[in-house]
Amino acid sequence: MAQILQSWGATSSVVNQTGDPAAVRVILAGDAEVGAIAVTTAINSGLMIFGPAQPRLDYDFIGAPSLKTISQLPGHIYGTSNTHGLEALMFADLLSKYNIAPSSVHVTLAGGASVRVSAMLAHHIDATFVHFDSVATLTAAGFNVLAKMPVVAPELSDSFLGASPSWVKAHPDLAQAVDEAWIMAAQIFNNDKAQWVAAAVKYAGGSATDAGTLYDQLKQGDTFPATKNAFSAASATTQEALAAKVGAITSTPPASAWLDSTPWDQAAAALNLP
Repeated sequence: MAQILQSWGATSSVVNQTGDPAAVRVILAGDAEVGAIAVTTAINSGLMIFGPAQPRLDYDFIGAPSLKTISQLPGHIYGTSNTHGLEALMFADLLSKYNIAPSSVHVTLAGGASVRVSAMLAHHIDATFVHFDSVATLTAAGFNVLAKMPVVAPELSDSFLGASPSWVKAHPDLAQAVDEAWIMAAQIFNNDKAQWVAAAVKYAGGSATDAGTLYDQLKQGDTFPATKNAFSAASATTQEALAAKVGAITSTPPASAWLDSTPWDQAAAALNLP
């Protein structure tokens, strides 16, 4: 996205941060205009989302070798990094869809993604969400994929593009341009593996082989669909409802307070998205 914006004459750069709180801090401090954030973050921080960042989840729900289906989950230990974050929303969504009572599953804090993989391998927890790049490690050790989240919950997004409401209101053309750059970046992802892999290696390091494997996993999950429904009020408000259910937000303000779909609608129309 940054490179596409630069090609249009914009001065753009990337500020790398880990986690939504850090992203919010740099936006509120004026060190960045736009960030990739969750719906809960937008509502809790007073920011506004106006486009997609990662429209599909890049998680699989993995179970111990003894767990063959999600229906067998009651009585087992589920490990998570956050009882109010994205994992909590995904877990609440899964339990609801499979009619499993939350009280029937023991929930424990088990650390970040890599730590949870280690906890699974050590059989300290029975189930957890893992990113695509860790699935093979667990399945090779006899663990089972119980749910592919992009398939089970295509309405849930990993993250959205967010900024301060004042910035979105004052810079509608820039907000639309950012969304257009996202669309073009998504089109590159979907249509040119070699270009994406080369850019990934340049940006993040590592080998082209590893980047290619990750690309195949992300592509299979339709992680960055270059379609109009990559961003929608329906998806965002669904996540608002789940967030309220798990206590990730303490109020449910009207969508107009934290969501503006106009820049996306105009960008999608300008680029003739299906």
